[in-house]
Amino acid sequence: MRDKLQSIDGVLQVHAEGGDGGRPASFTVECKLQTDLRRLIAQTIVSQGWGLLELRGVSLSLEDVFINLVEVKKENWSFGNGVAQYVS
Repeated sequence: MRDKLQSIDGVLQVHAEGGDGGRPASFTVECKLQTDLRRLIAQTIVSQGWGLLELRGVSLSLEDVFINLVEVKKENWSFGNGVAQYVS
C-alpha cells in the first residue's frame, strides 16, 4: 500500500503506522506545496480494494513552520517572558 501511494505524482513521502493486531493502519501522505491529492489518493485506495475510513487534509500553522525552522541556543531557550525553561 505504501509503495502504491508513494508512486502517485506529487507525493513526497508516505509514513505508515499501526495496522497490527487487527487495527487499521494509518498513513500520512506528504505532498508538494499547493497540491491537493485527496481525490486521487482516495481513488487509488478504492480501486485497489483497500478500506478507507478517513481522509483529511492536514496543514502546518505559521507557528509550527517557525518552530521547525528556527534553531535557538540552549541558553536562550524559553516558553516566553524571559524565563529559561530548557533542562538538559
